[in-house]
Amino acid sequence: MFFAVSALLLLNTDGFCITDNFLKACLDFAQAHDKRLAIAKEQLSLSNLRVNRSGRSFFPGIYLQKRSSRGTTITDEYESEELGIRASQPIYDGGRLVSSYKYDKFFLESAKLNVTKTREDLFYRVKTTYYEMLNARAELQRIKNTFNEINKLYEKTKLEYQAKAISELDLFESKNFRDKVENMYRSSEMNAAFAEKKLLAVLDIKSLDHIVATMEDPLLVFPDNIAFTLDECRRFVLSNNIDSRIAKLYIDMSNLKKKIIRARVIPKIYAEGFYGQSGEAFVTEPLKLATVWNVSGKLSWGLWGNTLEASQTQEKAIPREVMDVSTRLDSTSTDIRLSLFDDMGYFVESKEGDIGVLQSAVDYKDAINKALLELEKFYNDYQQSLWSVLSSKDDMELKQRKLGVLRKRNEVYEASTIEVMDGVYKYADSVIVYTRVLSANYIAVCELERLTLMPLR
Repeated sequence: MFFAVSALLLLNTDGFCITDNFLKACLDFAQAHDKRLAIAKEQLSLSNLRVNRSGRSFFPGIYLQKRSSRGTTITDEYESEELGIRASQPIYDGGRLVSSYKYDKFFLESAKLNVTKTREDLFYRVKTTYYEMLNARAELQRIKNTFNEINKLYEKTKLEYQAKAISELDLFESKNFRDKVENMYRSSEMNAAFAEKKLLAVLDIKSLDHIVATMEDPLLVFPDNIAFTLDECRRFVLSNNIDSRIAKLYIDMSNLKKKIIRARVIPKIYAEGFYGQSGEAFVTEPLKLATVWNVSGKLSWGLWGNTLEASQTQEKAIPREVMDVSTRLDSTSTDIRLSLFDDMGYFVESKEGDIGVLQSAVDYKDAINKALLELEKFYNDYQQSLWSVLSSKDDMELKQRKLGVLRKRNEVYEASTIEVMDGVYKYADSVIVYTRVLSANYIAVCELERLTLMPLR
């Protein structure tokens, strides 16, 4: 029941539920223009062609054949013609064709998963860089407002110093406040510009004007709790995680590749035949065609580096009175050949196949363990950042109230302007801390959604 629900949710989500219109527009643009995703889709198309090619191998190979010649004998000129249809069909090939077809079907499934992985990795990069940009812009806006206010308060302290209401030390302290906030303002401008460049690089555009949507307020919305527990997320990883599913496919593909290699030492039987019309005559006589046919069976058997081949052919021909009067009209022939040490590559490929099976099993286990460990890490990051959001929100509101009290006390000269500047700075710092932990929470959820392939909130 759990896996049915997870599959239903997975099929009914397109990059998960995005309420931010600008972010949704970024995701749509990236999906439509990303070159890696386009290449992954082309690889999927190629995988479909591989399956069609493998499926074609089950049907007879059919060839339409026409052969004609014209020449001169000792006595006169002659002409000959042969036309007909030739067909060949493997009767039993040791399971190679079936295994090859299944291998290409699994390859097709891995190509589909690769498209999903490429798209989800793209969405992850877009969302994380977008949240980083929102955080950088929120910091810039807060520090800009703080700098403007600190600058006004600094001008006020200069007037207070001129009126000898404060000491030179107080004036120096206020200037130090102003310079410190100005440096923060310049740094935040650089950080915001760089964060935007990162998003532009992911989208591969020169300007955000390419995104036809209005950007939301840079202050991120307070997050909801995710809808699933850690244990439920673990089950999502086991059923949905792309890396582990691809690794599981590679186990099946490695086993099939081993069967394809082992088919070389299993007897293989093929049939081939020709049916048509053939004839020859001197050019002074009319050319008459008669029915000819031949049927042959072939056995091929790999014997541990050697190859045994045997074939039997039954043929009905026409008299060759012009070219070769000794030509047999009806015949049955048998041919047996043993090639010594012509397939030593079998041992190498067989060993490679055994190693491939072991390696794919190890890779699958590693992929599962890595995904589960990353899941727990980012779930902890999510939980810790959520706690930090709550505490930093309370701290921000507390410092905002204290700043309000300081401003009122400053108006009645119960608090100095330096104290107000300190309150403004502390409040701005609390807002920055809040936006950073909020951004960290959003990014942690992005990581969890990448691992589980599920919309978590």
